[in-house]
Amino acid sequence: MRCMVLGRFPEGLPEPPQAFWDAFQPEIQKGLEAGVLKEGSPLAPSARGTRVRASKGKVKVTDGPFTESKEVIAGYGIYEVQSRAEAVEWT
Repeated sequence: MRCMVLGRFPEGLPEPPQAFWDAFQPEIQKGLEAGVLKEGSPLAPSARGTRVRASKGKVKVTDGPFTESKEVIAGYGIYEVQSRAEAVEWT
């Protein structure tokens, strides 16, 4: 099964700090070598984002930054695993 892992960081950071990548790079490499990590990437900060909402037949478009967010999704990983337990273990 495929699962998505989301990385959250406080709003306002331009990207995850280098210490994050340094700490997790060995685990990321293990996932790639094992063939379970299929894709992953950091995401742009909300200041460069756009939110699109549809409600009651109307579409509302709002440009970032989104001040109501204390944390934002800063990156993701897609894993191909056999079970929920394996997904938790890799995460």
